Amino acid sequence: MYVALIDELLADEPSELERRVFDDMAVTDAELRESQDAYSECLERAAPGVEVEFSDTSNQKIMSGIEGFISSFPDDDSGTAALERVVDECSHGTTEMISMLYFDMRTNPEGLTPVEAVRACIEAKDLVEWFDLTDDELVGLMGDETRWSSDPGLSECINDPYSVE
Repeated sequence: MYVALIDELLADEPSELERRVFDDMAVTDAELRESQDAYSECLERAAPGVEVEFSDTSNQKIMSGIEGFISSFPDDDSGTAALERVVDECSHGTTEMISMLYFDMRTNPEGLTPVEAVRACIEAKDLVEWFDLTDDELVGLMGDETRWSSDPGLSECINDPYSVE
């Protein structure tokens, strides 16, 4: 799954950073930090006073100082729209794909698709009543919370299929 995604990214117009990071089809800790630093530098230039803190365990970030940036615009809507543009522009070519793949590769090192991961979880938990579903049926099940929410094991598989032990 990751090879196909990275090949697609590299066939498009990746940034120099993305090209270098994905050249070996992996993302190291140092490369993640480099992408985060590049994002932070872009944010500092484009939105002075706005700071970002990256999670160590997920592809999440916390931004601070946004009120000052937004208030520098005529109204909140235009300030919010400007901040969203800055965030999109700064993440493109830096953290957008690099961070996502870094955490995905650690959560799902086998590169299973969501359907494959749910199926593996169902098998690992020996949830026999769900074994014979086709991929299409499994996708339908995953999208119908009323069908799976009453089964604790299946709920775990659908909510976090990659955490099965």
